[in-house]
Amino acid sequence: MACQVASLAIYNPSLGPTDETFADQLVFWHSRVAREARSAAKRTGVENVDVARRDQNERLRQIGLAQGLVNFARTFSGGKPVDGVETGRSRIVLWPPEDGWWILASVDLAKVTAEVQTDEYSSRGLSPPALLVQQLRNAHRIFSLHHGSSWTTLYGSLGRERFCTALDRFWSRFARTWDVMLHDNPAAELLGGIKLGGGGELGFGVGEEDMGSAERAVLQDLVHRTEGLIDVVVSRFGEAEASGKESLPWLGSGRQPSSADGVVFCGVGAISRIDVGKMSLWIQQIFTDGELAYGIRQDPHRERRKRRR
Repeated sequence: MACQVASLAIYNPSLGPTDETFADQLVFWHSRVAREARSAAKRTGVENVDVARRDQNERLRQIGLAQGLVNFARTFSGGKPVDGVETGRSRIVLWPPEDGWWILASVDLAKVTAEVQTDEYSSRGLSPPALLVQQLRNAHRIFSLHHGSSWTTLYGSLGRERFCTALDRFWSRFARTWDVMLHDNPAAELLGGIKLGGGGELGFGVGEEDMGSAERAVLQDLVHRTEGLIDVVVSRFGEAEASGKESLPWLGSGRQPSSADGVVFCGVGAISRIDVGKMSLWIQQIFTDGELAYGIRQDPHRERRKRRR
């Protein structure tokens, strides 16, 4: 069995400062084991009470573990952040998207032996902690593109229930589909920033100023002539298929962008480079997931309907 996400938690210590309110620190929780148990309960009609109880205990344990990592960093690493720790069976990473908020991810290592008495676990092929943190950072950038960059402000404006719903809608899907193994171009992903296409941006490059300059002029003119249009970001993905050759759908096929894919037009400067970077990540997600990408088929700001009794 390959390495896979065991759990993902988002918490804020200020939301539960006392022993009685400790559980209130947690605003999002995803557990693979609990999710599989819920799926089994739906199929059989029998709920596993023990799994539910263990899941509740695991939530509190993960918060305590995260706080222990933070305190360890303050005490023994000279104030430098500790982004991860590895146990015999898991790799755990911790990242603060902003002051007071923390994202904690636990990844199960791959089991390499079948006998119960001699189980061994391997992290071979698993992304290093720095790359896992970068993938969390990229996911947070897509979320903030739709909801704003400050979770504290969002929590205050929405209230706890709606805030938790917004987190669950995005981060549950991220946790289910997060590929934690090394793949594609990890070096480029680790650097962050805006991933340009293999040929660079249209109309730029030493000795290549004329290549793509006409297309660039058309895109710039489109922005200036279209009322209400603020800016345009354009990315390219894949190569044109040979004529008459049957191929998979271009969008939503589940394929990841290749090393040559990326942004070819960063806009006219009406939005910041930070927001262009967020847009480029969302466009990549749209290429992979199509209509299932976050914010495409469903409004990310919609309120969850309450079931009628």
